[in-house]
Amino acid sequence: FNGAMSTFSTFKSYGVNLDVTGIISKNTKAELIFKEFQDNMPESHRQFFLDLPYYRVVKAGGEKYYLIHAGINEVSYQDFARFHPNKSEEEVLEQIELNAGHILLWPTPAYSPNRLHDFSDGIQVFGHKPFTEVKFGSNYIGVDTGCGFPDGRLSAVILPDRKVLSVPKKKESILI
Repeated sequence: FNGAMSTFSTFKSYGVNLDVTGIISKNTKAELIFKEFQDNMPESHRQFFLDLPYYRVVKAGGEKYYLIHAGINEVSYQDFARFHPNKSEEEVLEQIELNAGHILLWPTPAYSPNRLHDFSDGIQVFGHKPFTEVKFGSNYIGVDTGCGFPDGRLSAVILPDRKVLSVPKKKESILI
């Protein structure tokens, strides 16, 4: 249930009734909850989420960092790069965002840091693959420390110093 309790809290904050009972399938319950969530969300909030980028490229201390929600693996990157042989890595990422941004949001089934695309001019910073502590590799920084899990932590990295800030998850119960 990685992140499920946070999601339920968000639904409740928009006035969504999570007590959908009766003889209906789990998929139908989810559809009803999500429909009510969409109906209750103000248009300005919806537009905010729709306008968020799938990735960001930032510079800190002379280094370039590719901030990508779930990272991008080498296979997915090369699937796009082969159709754009004369484009820079940033331009290939733009093509991925335009045509298949979802692959930047969710890790692939064979997800592993050693299968990430190795950017020639920067370091990939990603989440969505929880580690017990922030993981530093030669070409990546994995910042997800499992805040969505019972014993997880919320972590951040100050760039370019690579100083880690980490706090334990706040323990609270959410009644559904």
